[in-house]
Amino acid sequence: MILFPSVEHLARLSGGARRVGPAPSPGGTGGSVGGFCKAGAIRQPETMAALPPWLQRWNFIERARLERQLWDVFEAGGDLDAKVAECRSAVAAGDRGRAFQLEVWETTLRRIRKIETLMRDQQAPPGA
Repeated sequence: MILFPSVEHLARLSGGARRVGPAPSPGGTGGSVGGFCKAGAIRQPETMAALPPWLQRWNFIERARLERQLWDVFEAGGDLDAKVAECRSAVAAGDRGRAFQLEVWETTLRRIRKIETLMRDQQAPPGA
């Protein structure tokens, strides 16, 4: 069995005072073993708020999920700037839980704009 540090264990190490309940595992048995979670244990999105911001940046799965949200808006032809501005105003209004989302979305928006510029400047291949 492969074990990874659980959210609870990482929160305790970082001095977090908030206790997070055990993560459910795909098999239906408990997902936590002595401060560690089994590989493949499913985490609920609200557990990210329990982690300090510097530790959230290292959660690649959560980061990828947030990036995907903005890419989905882009693929659907939605207004990316409005979506990011909405998140920015929520953070400014005091919703600290969305600060990490804003950080990821701003980075993703810059990447999307850079790709758009490269694609626009690229010439069509011969024979197309």
